[in-house]
Amino acid sequence: NLLSRAAELLPRTSGRRLELLQYVTEELGYMMEVERSLATGREVMEGATALGDAKLAGRARLIVALMRFWGEPDFGVEELIAEIDDAARPAARRAEAAVVARAHDFRAFAYVQLGRFEAAQRETEEAIAAFRRLADRRSVSEQQWYLGWVAASGPMPVDEAIDQCLRVLDESGDDAGVAGHTRYSLARLEAKRGHFELARDLADEALAIFEPTGMAFAAWHPLCRGEIELLADDASAAERHLRRAMR
Repeated sequence: NLLSRAAELLPRTSGRRLELLQYVTEELGYMMEVERSLATGREVMEGATALGDAKLAGRARLIVALMRFWGEPDFGVEELIAEIDDAARPAARRAEAAVVARAHDFRAFAYVQLGRFEAAQRETEEAIAAFRRLADRRSVSEQQWYLGWVAASGPMPVDEAIDQCLRVLDESGDDAGVAGHTRYSLARLEAKRGHFELARDLADEALAIFEPTGMAFAAWHPLCRGEIELLADDASAAERHLRRAMR
């Protein structure tokens, strides 16, 4: 991609090159090119350590931990949280706000995997506040994903959860990831209210957002539709979507 090409124009020992490769690591992960993402992230870690750039090395370590969670069967959510905490502690001592903010971000993700949705909401709010202090608009937008997940899956009442999702869409601007993820969440919530046609439309809108981007989240569509059809008491349609999700 363009980031990779830009990085290759810079000297291999350049700190700016490593910063660009850090973003390449993240984007490869979103496209589920996990092996390439891991290799790039480890290159950033090693290069940043050699340059004495502890902040960049810490951020790369967090991204590599997430890629290991996605790509290594023996690296589970508890291992992910331990790695996040190990990276965050020295960053907090050195007042490296960007690393601490990203640690809140990844803890939110980890707590979602554990079903600890109230903890995920707290970590997300901490991350949003930290990234706003850093004027990092892109990362603020990314955190909105978790607010949608928490709303759709946690203990929040459905009407309150829908209001949270609508606020997310209102605040997220043109971020495709937030728009798609939040529509998946809204689809699940509207199905819980019995609004099945609206739920199907929202899930299909999410798919239409993700398909042109190359992001892996288009694969969530049959899971979302399967859940909707189960709630609509259409077992045949649910089975059809869920079998497609297994391919």
